[in-house]
Amino acid sequence: MENQSGENIFGLLIASDEFLLKKLFQHIQNHLIEKETSWIQQNFILVIKTIFNLPNYEKLQRHCIASFCEDPLPIVSSNDILSLDGDHKGNQKHILSSLLKRDDLNNLFDHNVIIQIKENQNIKEFHVCSNILRLNSPYFKNLILCDIIKNENNVIIFDKPYITPAVFEIVLK
Repeated sequence: MENQSGENIFGLLIASDEFLLKKLFQHIQNHLIEKETSWIQQNFILVIKTIFNLPNYEKLQRHCIASFCEDPLPIVSSNDILSLDGDHKGNQKHILSSLLKRDDLNNLFDHNVIIQIKENQNIKEFHVCSNILRLNSPYFKNLILCDIIKNENNVIIFDKPYITPAVFEIVLK
């Protein structure tokens, strides 16, 4: 298997399950988890759509879910993320909602940034999720990824006369 691509190994896993080759299936599943971790992460949506709720794939499912919970942002920011709530061969309905409802999901939607908007002498604070901002706005993605807001309180201060608290509240909605 060392000379095979992750895609071929995954295909072999599916075939070995289909042909009821239990020992080969277990060997390939272990190989994927131990040696093809980066391929699984790069192809997470394909893998999870294929194996979700299939009983023989519990070990690989646990691996995928643990990987997702540890670092969900690459998967959530994928262009294909919404396909996880489609219906593919009847076995992946509600994958996305199942993943997002997990208790062990690492702070994907925590309100971990405070944006302060000044209007005259008043300041209004908005507690927001940096991941949501990054996913929806190239401006905030740049701001957050460039560590511009990395201070001890994760506060972004806007001192721009055309951005009032009322305007920013509309933007957030």
